[in-house]
Parts: sequence; C-alpha cells; structure tokens
Amino acid sequence: MTDRSVRSLTGLLAVILACGACGSCGKKPATEAPEGSAPGDAAAATAAPGASEAAEVRRQPKPLRGRGLTALIVRAMGQVRLGDEQVSAVDAALDPLRASEADGKGDFDAFQSDLLAGIRAGKLDTAKVRTDLASVDTAVQARRDREATAINALYAALDATARKAVGSGVGGRYAARAPRPVATDGGVAERVKPKVDRLTTDLGLTADQQRQVAAILAKLDPSPAEAQVRVDEGKRQMEAFLSAFEGDRFDARKVEILAPPRQPHEILDRDVRFLSQLVPLLTPAQREKVATARQGRSWLRIAEAAEGFELADEVRPYGP
Repeated sequence: MTDRSVRSLTGLLAVILACGACGSCGKKPATEAPEGSAPGDAAAATAAPGASEAAEVRRQPKPLRGRGLTALIVRAMGQVRLGDEQVSAVDAALDPLRASEADGKGDFDAFQSDLLAGIRAGKLDTAKVRTDLASVDTAVQARRDREATAINALYAALDATARKAVGSGVGGRYAARAPRPVATDGGVAERVKPKVDRLTTDLGLTADQQRQVAAILAKLDPSPAEAQVRVDEGKRQMEAFLSAFEGDRFDARKVEILAPPRQPHEILDRDVRFLSQLVPLLTPAQREKVATARQGRSWLRIAEAAEGFELADEVRPYGP
C-alpha cells in the first residue's frame, strides 16, 4: 500500500463523520502559522516590508502543540504585544499542560489496539471496546480540567485590552475552520452516495458491498436538520466563550465549550457503530486497508475533538 493511498484513506470519511457538514472544519486560515510554530509566525510572514526589527524579535510565549481551544488562544497572542512579565505568566500557565500532553494516551492506545484487532478479525469485540471508551472518557475529562486551569491562568495574565484582542483573534481562526451551513436539498440516497463512492474507490467495494454500505449509512447518517443543530451549537458555544473571556469575570470551568453535554467519546462511539457493521462485509485485504488507515490516529486530536474541535480530516477515517 503506497504512502499516497494511506494518506487518502486517512482522510476518507471526513464527510462521513462530519454530521452532514461540508468538511471545511479541518482547514487553517491561509495566514495561520503551521502547527507547532511559535505564535505570531503567520503575522511575521505577512508583515509589511519595513516592519521594525524590534517587533520581529519581541518575546512570545513558547508554542503549544495542537489545534484545540488553548492552542487557538496562544496563537492569537501572536497578534498582541505582551510585556515580559505577561509572557512569563503565560508560559507558567502552559507548562503543566505541555508536561501532561501524553496523559491519557495509554487509554486511547488500548482502545486503538482492541479496535484494530476487531477490524482485522472481521468482528469487533464491542463489550471490550466500550470498556475502553469509558477510560477514554475519564482521560478526556481530566484533560478538560487541565485546560480550564490553564485558560484561567492565561486570562489572569492578560489585561482587558489584550483579552479583547486575543478573543478577536480566536474568533477569526475558529470562523475560518467552522463548517458551513448544512445543505438541506436532496434525499438520504443522494447524501450518502459521495461517501459510498469514496469507500468504493479506496477499498474496491463490489456492487453488492456498495448496496450494503449505502444501507448502513442511510441508517447512521444524520439528517440535515440534526447536522445543522450541531453546527449551530458549536458556534453558539464558541461565541459564549469569547464573550466571557473578553469580560471582567471569567471561569473556564463554567463555559460549555469545555464541558459539552455529550460524552467525550461520542465521536469514537460513532466510529464503533459504523465499523461494527462495515467490517463483516469486507474481505481480509479490505479490512487491512481500514486498519492501516486508522493506525496513525492521534490521542491529542481525539482529545481536542471531544472538546468540540472535530477536525474531520484527521480524526474520522472510516466512520459514519
């Protein structure tokens, strides 16, 4: 299997798990710094010629990996001039989060191992997988608590002017990644056809397999109305967070975006429900392609997705 095929398979079901959304949620703004780069890199890259040397070398907080809420806030700080004391306070707030980045990875790896074994065997041990998901729930909630502590410390390190500037930057980055409104035209068959076509291309589904997969997707695929509710709710939660962050009183533990009502493993659970019906229909070679495409999934991406940052092209290969 070529690297190109694996890359294609990894992004295969961006739209299948996108809850009817268009799949634009994984895209970065054209001017955003690459992941892992220091905040402000994008701004430096697009700065007008003649920008002062002092502005280019001004001290910034150390970069934070990922694309979740805290990482968005840190990148938005690249547009804000911070004093040395503020930068030191920001770094102190983020260091515990950096140090605990891998916490929960063992729980996710156990889930992955059991899921991949079931895919290759042609039948998932759903009882074992759901036990794994309970551990993932606990790990994700612990990460949310650490993020809330870090965001509260970031809030305390900024003055009112800086908080408004950072909030504006976060809102712009989120808007550039958020899914567009869900189309309501077309029936179920029309909605699932592109997903079946992509599976057919990458897995080589037979005509009979295509019919069976289409029937599975028709049952699991959310309606446009259901998908739009998710899109609207994510937008509302982000707007509520930004309003609170820019205000005079703020507690990250009380904002919905870090404590949504759904279970943290909901995205993974949708995977399990789809895969439990898909893999019995596949040949051993097809199942191996599915397993290979899922092997590189990242714990950090899953944790961020559970917080509302569902980056479809990275966390949803082979799911409804």
